[in-house]
Amino acid sequence: MRLAQISGSLLDETSSSGRIEAALDAYSRTCAEVTGITPDAGFDAWEQDAFLDSGVAINPRSAAHCVTDYRRTCVFVRAMHAALTRLLSTRPDGVVRILYAGCGPWATLLLPVLGDFPPERLRAQLIDVHPSALDAVRRLVEHFGLQDYAIELKEADASHYRCEDAPDLIVAETMHKALEQEPQFAVTANLAPQLAPGGIFMPQQIDVELCFSHDDTRVTLGRVLSLSAAAHRVPEPVCLQVPVDVDGDDWRIDLITSIRVFEEHRLLPGDAHITLPRACAGLLPLEKGARLRVEYRCGTFPVFEIEREAI
Repeated sequence: MRLAQISGSLLDETSSSGRIEAALDAYSRTCAEVTGITPDAGFDAWEQDAFLDSGVAINPRSAAHCVTDYRRTCVFVRAMHAALTRLLSTRPDGVVRILYAGCGPWATLLLPVLGDFPPERLRAQLIDVHPSALDAVRRLVEHFGLQDYAIELKEADASHYRCEDAPDLIVAETMHKALEQEPQFAVTANLAPQLAPGGIFMPQQIDVELCFSHDDTRVTLGRVLSLSAAAHRVPEPVCLQVPVDVDGDDWRIDLITSIRVFEEHRLLPGDAHITLPRACAGLLPLEKGARLRVEYRCGTFPVFEIEREAI
């Protein structure tokens, strides 16, 4: 399957899930053959992860495996196309500068749609902390015949990277569910202030809520974190009051993530691996009126800490 066919399948809003999966599987097979990087869920490749001061940068094989999170990949690719279309229309005589942070070995969110845009209008800088990932992207650019595009590949930690020129579009998808483990928060906090005026940061907003779940019932206690280009400071601890009696094995406490990638392109809870519930163990039972203190801690392993407050 040619790159244009893959792009067409992903961008077609009428595409069935089967057609989208077939397109991404074809992309995955081609990229694996060209680069020699075999996708791996992480269990056999985790020792190649990079442990940064801002979180874990997953290894190239695990990053390649993310393509199989079909809904996630398709929504981000569509958002990329929509954002570039918007920027090119608002800058009719100028060049759009793209910064793709944590591009991985296959630059999956950009390469499939790059051919839809004129090379003279784009300047792309792709950064990753893994040199082997950048070498893989270089091979794919040649294989797909994208050499006419101004693409710079640079080894860098996106949570500390300084841009020489302000990007018009920054894309950073370096996240685990509930914004834990990986450096999405630190990457956003570092790069968002470097965005050009009128530029677009993707994803536009990530929200994490604390919820109680029981069978088909979900009770939301409140939002514990909201991350965007405009709001990227580490939040103060949040205290939430339990509105119902929560005891027994039938209840769960979860951190629930939702993502607005760009405008109508969204990932709702459960749509993708990065929006699956993150279970919070060891807090039950809780009585009505009890209070929970929720704090997001950045660092080498970003994580939410949740504690009961004394009544």
